[in-house]
Amino acid sequence: MTRDGAPIGVELSLECKGRRLGYVIAHDPAFDAQGAGVVMAEYSLRSACEEGARAFDMLRSEEHTSELQSRFGISYAVFCLKK
Repeated sequence: MTRDGAPIGVELSLECKGRRLGYVIAHDPAFDAQGAGVVMAEYSLRSACEEGARAFDMLRSEEHTSELQSRFGISYAVFCLKK
């Protein structure tokens, strides 16, 4: 993810047998107030779905899903995807 040409977010994921593994989904904390973490997570889930993954595992759930958990009440880190 970029803003004015500068990187403010990054995703590093692996895929195996239809399961996307979100190893790193990170953003510049200077953009917390704008919801950059949620935007990065949503982008990661959406792109995995569009590319045919059947599941998305955020791996380190507490670290990577804390914003999603507090904002949307999500209490797990593996998402089943459907088109």
